[in-house]
Parts: sequence; structure tokens; C-alpha cells
Amino acid sequence: MADTTPQNRFFHPLSDDMLAAYLERIGYQGVLSPTLEVLDDLHRAHVTTICFENIQPFMGLPLSVALDDIFNKMILEKRGGYCFEHNLLFASVLLKLGFQLEMLTARVVFNTVPVTPRTHMLLQIYQDKSTWLADVGFGTKGILLPLSMEPGFPPRHFAGRSFRVKPQGRFRVLQSMIQNTWTDLYIFSLEPQEWVDYKMANHYVSTHPDSKFTQMLILQIHTKNSQITLKEKEIIETRAGELIKKTVVGKKTMSDLFKKTFHLHLTRAMVAPLQRILFRS
Repeated sequence: MADTTPQNRFFHPLSDDMLAAYLERIGYQGVLSPTLEVLDDLHRAHVTTICFENIQPFMGLPLSVALDDIFNKMILEKRGGYCFEHNLLFASVLLKLGFQLEMLTARVVFNTVPVTPRTHMLLQIYQDKSTWLADVGFGTKGILLPLSMEPGFPPRHFAGRSFRVKPQGRFRVLQSMIQNTWTDLYIFSLEPQEWVDYKMANHYVSTHPDSKFTQMLILQIHTKNSQITLKEKEIIETRAGELIKKTVVGKKTMSDLFKKTFHLHLTRAMVAPLQRILFRS
């Protein structure tokens, strides 16, 4: 198989110090060989430690998808991010460890009525003569562990939920079992993307008034057996698709919630304007 990794197109490799800082951030202390077991462990550690969040687009602040900016934000500043940030960072880590991969785009179809643009990023991993879908940036509706993209491969089950990748003509569809029905989450082709594709999509998602990420504050994180979502001032925890707890967040408790539940270390300069917007004071 030809070398399909994108590192020579727009990735500079992570330094050893950057890799060490990433591994410390996600609490990973295992081996670092490019195997499916390591891919599983890194994927799980990432999505249970670094949250999905759209704070900057929601506040009208610019958002960069340059790798150094992503690293500074998500690792050094202990912030979160959304799909482009999560998956560009994860791709850079996997490339550093010797994985072969391609970076793709998807059209989200879950809970959408009009046709949406291709504004989601995911990764195709080549391993053991097979291909795998890795995606650490789809929030709590997404996968905890990578999925096989091989036709006929059985669904994967984790945290009380089931997922599979299904061929659809020249496309693939990520599906989740929701209320006993296989439900489409997003559809994607296998056409490799360039960094400029993500730069353009990021500009739309982070600035356009039609983007949900400019309209509503969303924070999401996986635990090992549940999913936690904050939308505006309401926090919801689910397990296996069932509601566990729903609470309304108060202004005084928001800062602690960010840190303890979503592992976000926000400065007062970030929290204060968020509070003013959400609580109108």
C-alpha cells in the first residue's frame, strides 16, 4: 500500500515534548507502538479527558485550526475544542507514533432537515491490512472507540451503545443504535482532504450565523459509561441512551462545573463574559 499519510502535505511532526505533554493531558501511560490496542486506548483516553466545546464561536471570538494554536489551546491551556481541533490534534499524535491515516470530511445527517455542508472531520486509519474510523471530535453522540470500516464487520458495543459503519454506494455512513433503530449520524466519502478544506469549513462553522456553534453554548464529554452534555444552562447525563440526571447550572457554580466535570481550565477573563451572556447580567 502506498504511503497515504498527510504529514508531508501540511503537518509538521509533533516534538517529543509536545507528545509527552499530550499524553500527560489525557493521562495515558501505556505503550506507544502503532497497534489497534494502542489506538483504542488513546481514543478512549482522549474523549474522556478533553471535552467538546464551542466557547470561542459562541462568544464571537476567532478560532484557529493551525496545529500549534490547537496544541496551545487544548494541551497547554487545558481547554477543549470541536471536531477540527480534536481530530487534527489526534491525527498529529497518531502520525508521530507511526500510524498511517487519511483525514476525511463528513456531512452530518442526524437531527437535520435541510442538507448540511460537509463540516465534520474524521480519520481513516490503516492498520493490520484493514481500515478503521477514528473520531474524537463528534461529542457525546460519537464513538468511544474506533470502528472497523470493512464491509460486513459486526457492530461495536461500548458504554451500553452500539455503532457500525455501513457502505452506501461510494459513501460510508456512521450509524448508532437509537431506540432499537439503526440511525444515521453522518455520511462521508473516502476522498482525502487538505488543511485548506478544514480552514474553509472551520470559518463557516465558527462564524456563520446559521451555524449552531455560533448560536448555542455546547459542552460535551464522555465518561467510561455515560455521556454528559451542557447546552446553555442545562446539564444532562445519559447512559445507554437513558436519562440519568438533568440539572440547571447556576451562575456561581458554572466555573467549578467547567473544571470538575469537563476538565476545562478557563481563566476568569473567559468565564465572566460567558456568564454575562448566559445569565444576562
